[in-house]
Amino acid sequence: MTCVRLVAAALVVVLAAAGVAAGAEWDVYPGGSIQDAIDGAGPGDTIYVHDGAYVENVCVDKRVTLIGDGADVVTVLAADAKDHVFEVTADWVNISGFAVSGTTGYWTGVIRLNNADHCNISENNCSNNRYGIFLHSSSYNTLINNTANSNIVDGISLYHSSNYNALTENNCSNNRCGICIDSSSYNTLTNHNANSNDNEGIYLSSSGNNRLTGNNVSNNGVGISLGGSSNNKLTNNTANSNNYNGIYLSSSSHNTITENNCCSNKGDGIHLYSSNNYNTLSENNCLNNGNGIFLYSSSHNILTSNTASNNWYGIWLYAYSSSNNTLTDNIFINNGFFVEFSYHNTVENNTVNGKPLVYLEDTRDYTIANAGQVVLVNCNNITAENLNLANASVGIELWGTDNSTISNNNCSNNGYGIRLDYSSNYNKVTNNTANSNSMDGIFLYTSSNYNILTSNTASNNYYGISLSSSSDNTLTNNNCSNSDDGIHICYSSNCNTLIGNTVSGNDHGIYLLSSRNNLIHHNNALNNVQNAYDHCTNQWNSTTTGNYWDDYTGTDNNTDGIGDNPYPIPGGSSVDRYPLMVPWSDTPQKGDLNSNGILTPADAAITLEIAVGSRPCNATMFAVADVSEDNRVTSLDALMIMQAAAGAISL
Repeated sequence: MTCVRLVAAALVVVLAAAGVAAGAEWDVYPGGSIQDAIDGAGPGDTIYVHDGAYVENVCVDKRVTLIGDGADVVTVLAADAKDHVFEVTADWVNISGFAVSGTTGYWTGVIRLNNADHCNISENNCSNNRYGIFLHSSSYNTLINNTANSNIVDGISLYHSSNYNALTENNCSNNRCGICIDSSSYNTLTNHNANSNDNEGIYLSSSGNNRLTGNNVSNNGVGISLGGSSNNKLTNNTANSNNYNGIYLSSSSHNTITENNCCSNKGDGIHLYSSNNYNTLSENNCLNNGNGIFLYSSSHNILTSNTASNNWYGIWLYAYSSSNNTLTDNIFINNGFFVEFSYHNTVENNTVNGKPLVYLEDTRDYTIANAGQVVLVNCNNITAENLNLANASVGIELWGTDNSTISNNNCSNNGYGIRLDYSSNYNKVTNNTANSNSMDGIFLYTSSNYNILTSNTASNNYYGISLSSSSDNTLTNNNCSNSDDGIHICYSSNCNTLIGNTVSGNDHGIYLLSSRNNLIHHNNALNNVQNAYDHCTNQWNSTTTGNYWDDYTGTDNNTDGIGDNPYPIPGGSSVDRYPLMVPWSDTPQKGDLNSNGILTPADAAITLEIAVGSRPCNATMFAVADVSEDNRVTSLDALMIMQAAAGAISL
């Protein structure tokens, strides 16, 4: 009763401030009728409804104040479930202190304001109905500290030009939607709990110039969602642990989203989808989401001073029209920046793990000296070398970038180590370390062709080196170990050349899927669960030499270092026709003229052919054949090779 009297006193103050004189007082007790009291009351009268249960549908068609003894002791149940419990059609009505329930009709709210302005709805429990509190074409109303939980549709709904309403500290949980604002503007929503709703905690549809401040929207489908809504301001809201996105904008522009906490959402912290333009996102904290901030087909947005920590991508720009965005002074911690199909963006003064985010677009002939992450878009002849790039979404990303050199970098403990995207061609990726990335050590994607990958180490990744829809690349002397696949080639990645690579300790050493005409020889496959897989047709040997497979069980009766029987490649009809009997080394062994890793009489025969001039000989072959080191190839060299093959001497 004390709480109710305080509310009543507050309402008297409100009425006095509005220039409305306090009228007569009426009392309703169990067995009496609230509707009868309203019908008998005059404008400005106050009706006290005392402890008990009431069953009726009440039409409030005059300016009165209805005060219950408290929502814990006064219940009003709809006599007709298809009608509202309280329908308000007059201005300056005040309703407080009731538990209201029992409506299931299509547009029925237990408290419905219909073309009613300047009303105060406070301290009510409007739960377990179709709608809780429903405003239709009703403006300048105040909704304070109501509970609207477990309703079939919305906890609180503002519909059809319900403008300039002030909603404060209402609890709207376990509904389909906590608070829904549809075609309504200039409303303020402050300090609500809108949690565990099936769809949205707070949803704005075709609504502008609303202010959402200090709301807690957690464990919903989406925390706060804007659809076709512009010029709204979202400040200091908490949107955590939602099943999809913390804050979601679709076709919504000119909104300001600042100082919000969007953490541990299964989707994205903040997600802008499809033509979300001219929005400002500043000083938001996006932690432990799928992605921190994701822009899809969204342009001319400003992202400044946001912190993105421990997400998959900190900020991701995606799709062709995500252009002309400005990113400044953002902080990336244990994640980073990622770009796909997005141009003409301004990215300045951002940091990744305390070091500069180097973003270059349409840049030529540039060398990168210091970075926490490197993103190159439509660039040419860029050099990135001697960098230590860790704990970023991607260590180095090339998108539509050609003729660049990526060398001697440590790109470990990232999402991707090094990633070449969308027609990044004629690049050299050499002597890099790309270990312990959660995805691929080195990834070539979508027509990234004619690249050279040499002497890289890729260990403990998902895939060591992966090619998808990328052709005519050369992979030589790379070491790919302890991953799902050492080298993974898929989706029409054709005509690639793999020579001298070592794949060890992987589930699959070299795995080819839907890719043809790749040339694979002089590679070593060691201690893999399955050394190779190929479900198409690829060439697994040169004209004379194949690869070393540690599970090959064939014989070598002529001791030429080549297995007598082909090595079948699981998955299809491909075979290695000339499997090596010992591992291949890229450092030529003295006397090993046929490059099979062992010394045999065949090597001596080749040496004699060189000596008599019947076989062409380049400088490399000459150095291998000159075992006597007298700067000549003679029969003496052939004799020494025969002796070494027999074990009589060592070369």
